[in-house]
Amino acid sequence: LLLKKYLCFMIQKYLILCFVLILGSCVQSQKEKPKSTKTDYEQGLELMMKFRSVTDSAERMKIVNQAIPLLERVYFKDTANSTNVLLLGNAYFGRRDYQKAIYMYFLHKEQKPDFKEIDKNLAVSYRELGRKYQFMDNNPLHAKKSLTLADSIRPNDIETLELLGIANCALSKFDEGKAFYNRVLKMDPNRASTYFNFSLVFAKEGKFDLCQQYLDKANSIKPGFVNTYLERHKKGLPIYPQERPTQAPK
Repeated sequence: LLLKKYLCFMIQKYLILCFVLILGSCVQSQKEKPKSTKTDYEQGLELMMKFRSVTDSAERMKIVNQAIPLLERVYFKDTANSTNVLLLGNAYFGRRDYQKAIYMYFLHKEQKPDFKEIDKNLAVSYRELGRKYQFMDNNPLHAKKSLTLADSIRPNDIETLELLGIANCALSKFDEGKAFYNRVLKMDPNRASTYFNFSLVFAKEGKFDLCQQYLDKANSIKPGFVNTYLERHKKGLPIYPQERPTQAPK
């Protein structure tokens, strides 16, 4: 009986000792990781400064996803904080959430009408939204609307003009598309991508001699362009796979 009591006592003592050690470890861990005394805005600002200096795309996305909740908390507490509104707009843009970025930039424009640089932010956001509609969503109509707004805010941006050419051609408005391409080449006569886009239009129009000329010009400036429409035509196949061939393949 005494042995049994002694064993129970030792077990209880051991369990208490384990509990004390675990508790001490938790307290020590909390001491090693003190809670930040910086405000949400200060933490968000630091993250966005880091975001600007990082080049790795995955790391940039990780940083901006950490910054956005902090800056959103500031915004919901104080929507009149124009500095935070601009920073949150930049964070949304960095996450490629262009519609939210546009909203924030327009809000900042209302708050600080004398800050003209915001127009550039708006134009670039509309341009990148148009690019997303065109290449990721396959929606040239929405792309054209966004790009037209970008062009109205910041005229003669060469990337916007080329994207407008692509959107119009995707809508089979070839003359309008080529007009935008001509504007681009007037600004930059050695823009290889525009010569290539011209070659795509000429292929769709069945003007394969012009298509080859413009493709050759693009590759003379920057080698590597391949016009699949032209390649199919050379093989006697329709330029669109769903059509029937006009002649037997050679």
